[in-house]
Amino acid sequence: LGRPITTDFRIQPVPEPISYPHDLAAARARALEIHPAARRARLQISQAEYAWRLSRADYLPDVALQANYISPYSVDFLPRNIYSVGLLFQWEIFDGGRRRHDAAEKAHALEQAKLADSERENSIVVDVGIRFRRLEQARRELAASELERSSRRERLRISKDRYRAEIITTDDLLRAQAELAD
Repeated sequence: LGRPITTDFRIQPVPEPISYPHDLAAARARALEIHPAARRARLQISQAEYAWRLSRADYLPDVALQANYISPYSVDFLPRNIYSVGLLFQWEIFDGGRRRHDAAEKAHALEQAKLADSERENSIVVDVGIRFRRLEQARRELAASELERSSRRERLRISKDRYRAEIITTDDLLRAQAELAD
């Protein structure tokens, strides 16, 4: 510790642990909410879903409407007001199955993204379960060590009382103090 060996010191007890979720389901839900891999998987699912929707939109025809108005004042041989309206309707009826295959490919990519998301969620849930059980085990071990420490303190107190009553020797008292220090 970098102190002279003759310096007295006391050992402080372990502070109370910070609060943690006591419910495994709540811990799992919180982990799924904040874990970056789960967020990334949800974003990949939404991206694949948008791509699938876009490929399904290829089945719809393209319709365009255009309206123009021109008023050439400086040219005398043209009419003063020229109006034009145009409608363009374009639909590729026979595409050799390209749209169907593209939509199927996007649907397959969406299913893969959903499967990857469920796999990531399962691995996160398993990991949280393992860590939660380790935490519970550590808390139980901490409680057991506190009980053991309090029983050693009580044995030391009894040993001191017996020493004052001259029932035990100094050697027995020192042994009880050493047990407490361990």
